[in-house]
Amino acid sequence: MGARPAPELLWLVEEDGWSLLDFDYVEGGHADYTPGSCDLSSVKASMIRLADVPVPAIKFKAMPHRLRRYVDNPAGLSWFAGSGLLHTEWNPPNVLITNRGALFGDWGWASTGAAWTDPALWLLWLIAHGHSPEQAEHPAAAHPVRKLTPAAGLDVFAGAQHRVWDSIAEQSVDDWATPMQNAAQAWHEHWQSQS
Repeated sequence: MGARPAPELLWLVEEDGWSLLDFDYVEGGHADYTPGSCDLSSVKASMIRLADVPVPAIKFKAMPHRLRRYVDNPAGLSWFAGSGLLHTEWNPPNVLITNRGALFGDWGWASTGAAWTDPALWLLWLIAHGHSPEQAEHPAAAHPVRKLTPAAGLDVFAGAQHRVWDSIAEQSVDDWATPMQNAAQAWHEHWQSQS
């Protein structure tokens, strides 16, 4: 499988409803998702390695559950079902570029689901950082699982992400979510224009 795509967990203590985790110290900087960044290939390579990591024996929420409020037809949730371990939170501060490659931190939204979900979610962050939807498709679509991605599933997913980010932006007290809201809208419109 190669190097792990995350810092190693050294120990865990759970007490009084709190979880304290200690991870291996890693030096690195946050990923740069702007067009032309040399970090994109490193992130993609680590994301490919993540697809081979077995799901740990702990309880995760599944992507159909996470997206259940954001699809028009509940039958569309079946597109997101799967047994893959997903990070789902591709905000650049959650991705460290190190001499070992890209390492993923902040696993607070880790889920299980269709393996193509992570590259699709990353695509939104690429758009928010200056890529057009067409440009963002190139690094995200280079992930091997994207070749297996059903177009109908991506269409439902694009619509769901549009609704997710509209909801987040509406509830936000400042404009931090606006770039992601705009990215989700642009990607959804891109998919609708392909239909």
